[in-house]
Amino acid sequence: MIAITLMALVSLLAWRGLTQISTARDWLDRSAEDNDVLVRTLGQIELDLNQVDMGYRLPSATDAGAPRLPPGITLNAGQGEAPSLEVVRASARRDGTWQRVAWRIRDGDLWRMIGRPGTTYPLDVPVEGTLMMRDVKQLDIRLWVPAQGWISRSARGAGAATGIEVAIDRGQGAASERYTRVVVLR
Repeated sequence: MIAITLMALVSLLAWRGLTQISTARDWLDRSAEDNDVLVRTLGQIELDLNQVDMGYRLPSATDAGAPRLPPGITLNAGQGEAPSLEVVRASARRDGTWQRVAWRIRDGDLWRMIGRPGTTYPLDVPVEGTLMMRDVKQLDIRLWVPAQGWISRSARGAGAATGIEVAIDRGQGAASERYTRVVVLR
């Protein structure tokens, strides 16, 4: 009888141990998927900014007197709208064509909208998009201006920006996480 009780106790401990291992593995899988989304999204933002067409200036909603960005990069935010980042970059085809790419928050998710590649301006407005990240609360953009440091995109009297910080606030409810990517502008 004692042997049966000990075997039952060992079986119970083994079962609880396996349950904990399974729960930990599921948590690690979810965490790895989340990290993959973060790395992919921040990497794509950096890639888009690094492949900017320096000769094309987008129509901009940016105020006069705000920090100057390289041609091909525009920060837009209308009345009551979340800020968006728009760039003209070399298309992924690598065939000499260019395309407009816009990063926007839509319904609490971060989208990367792309226009059709083209060789003549004006390029098509980005219409089709890919969901890049869920539960995004804010897309915040700051600019690095030499001798002034990090400034908001609405700062007045600033010079030419040589760096850009794209910050993504995400989370549900009161919990929020902030992820940033800093890119040197050429």
